[in-house]
Order: sequence, then C-alpha cells, then structure tokens
Amino acid sequence: MSRIAWLLPLAVALGLLAPASGDDKPDPKKKVVADLFAKLKEKRERGWNERYKLDVTMPGGTEKLDFQIDWKTGMFRLAGVSTYLNPHEGVEVYDGKQLKAHFRLLNADKTPKGEWRYGLITGTLESRTLVAHYWPVFFNRGVLLESSLDAFYPGHFTFAPHDTSFFLHKQGAKLVTLRTFPETPTRKNYFEYTFDPEKDWAVTEFRSEMDGETVIHIAVELKQWDKRWAPAGWTLTRFPNRNPSVTKVRVTSFATDVPVTEENAYDIIPPEGAKVGRSHYQPTGTPHLNKIERYEYEVREGKLVQISGPVCGFWQRVSNWQWGIVVMSVGVVGCLALRRFVFGRKV
Repeated sequence: MSRIAWLLPLAVALGLLAPASGDDKPDPKKKVVADLFAKLKEKRERGWNERYKLDVTMPGGTEKLDFQIDWKTGMFRLAGVSTYLNPHEGVEVYDGKQLKAHFRLLNADKTPKGEWRYGLITGTLESRTLVAHYWPVFFNRGVLLESSLDAFYPGHFTFAPHDTSFFLHKQGAKLVTLRTFPETPTRKNYFEYTFDPEKDWAVTEFRSEMDGETVIHIAVELKQWDKRWAPAGWTLTRFPNRNPSVTKVRVTSFATDVPVTEENAYDIIPPEGAKVGRSHYQPTGTPHLNKIERYEYEVREGKLVQISGPVCGFWQRVSNWQWGIVVMSVGVVGCLALRRFVFGRKV
C-alpha cells in the first residue's frame, strides 16, 4: 500500500492521473457565457410589438424612419422619408408571407414628385437583407450574428445564436466581451460583442474583424425607456478600402407592446386602378444568385389582375429600403441577380 501511495503524486504530475478535486470544478469562463446566453433567451421571449423611430445621417443623405416589428410573427413595417439616392417617401411591410411597398419620389423641398407606386416581392426573401445600421435593434432583442452567413431578412428576424460559437474574450469590472471563433483557420475573421450586465445585458459595442482589420464597428448609446434599457442611438463606422464611412442613428422614440391600428398595420392595400409591380425571386443553386421574374398587375374590383409578365429582370440588393424604386423602374436586362457583398459579409 505504501509503495502505491508514494507513486500517486508522480502520476498526477505526469498527467497520468488527474486530481479528483478538479473533475467537477466548472469552467468559470464557460459559466459566464452560459449565463449571458440564458439572459439573451429571456430577452427574445419578452414583449412583442416594438416600435423605433429613427433619425439617420449617412454619407449621401438622411432618413427619418418608423421601424416596427412584431417579434412573435416576424412581421415588420418600415416607413419614412429619405434623401438618400433619389429623395422619396414610402412604406414597406412584411405580412408574414410577402413584402409589400408603396412609395413616391420627392422634389428637393420634399414635396411630392409624381404618384404613389406599388410593389411586391415574393419567393425567397433573403435578398431583402437589412443592412448594418439596423443591427442594434436586433442585438437589443437578444439576437446575435455569429458568422458571415447570418443575416436579418423577412422571416429570419429572430433566431437563437449558439453559445458554442462564442468564447469569453474579456471580463472587466463593468463590461463583458464575447467573440466568435474564427470561421476558417486561414481567415481569422470574427464578430465581437460587448455587453453591459447592469443595463439588462444590452450590447454597447459591436466589431467585425477580417484578417486583423476592423471592417464594421458599432458604438451603442443606451437609455432607459419607461424602465426598459434600449438604444438611444448608435454610430456605425464601415471601413471600405480602409476609408472610414460613418452613419449616425438617433432613436427619437422607443415603445414595446404597441397596439396595431389602421395607422400602423402590417398591410398595404393599393387603391382601385393602381398598377402593382411584382418581383418573384427563386434560388438558382448558386450561393447569392437568384433568378427573378417580373410581373405587373392592375387593381380591378379590389383584386390584382395580371397585365404583363413574366419578364426576366436584373436586381441588385440596395442598402436601406429603396428596393421598391428598383423593382418598379429597372429595365429588362437579364434573368439573374447577384447580391452584393463587402469583405465577404452582408453590410
């Protein structure tokens, strides 16, 4: 017995036998991640109909937006006035099945320039990816992007990130930072999120790194809205070709469990006699490439009556919500649409 006893410390030192006391000791870093993800799950399950009013200032123009999401059904309504590209105003809704929009162009003084125009997008809706200056709305709901293949698009607004894709990068006195593991060994790209535990574990900072360089950075300012922590605004910085491009978003109003009325309904009903353009997207089997068929309808006795199509049309994903202009005004130049990517990520 004594001969075995003196060999035990040597076996432990050589790694042949682990100390019994270490077998059940939890990894404190993994516990932090597990606790944080439990909190994010709770955030995804509280309240439903949220409404943000946003003032956006970006290179090339400004936007005043009214962004409403029913998190339970995935329906959303995005209305506003934009001076980006061609000045215009409009409303876009997702009713759980298809995208509907109406818009009209504006003069420089924001007076109407022409009549309201109507559009639909059906089929695969992944092409309607919401760009980075909307992301803090989703982060505050407890939804995180964990790879460059993730995106927010109609029907895919809420999903549970996997805690196994993240690790604890830093834990300070007040803030906790998680990083995703690199997607590939050769390209060390990752997402980084910083949370404030004292403010309902809200995201205060997001960073996307590619090959050692920051390509997207979002700094979020938080505020208590009726005892609920949510963004008061954020600054998005992109770094195309290492040349910073800054977009600033100010939240002028935030509310949750908002009643749905005729004023903010998840529907658009074109008037009698209106022309409605429809683009139908179909996957081709090639990533990021869609086949598109275009149709035109007229509202007759409250129903859509097809008057032309299908016609093949080119469509490229545009930032923000100007897709209605593209759907209605682009010429017939082909049958495939290539979705635009920057640094391998949708931005």
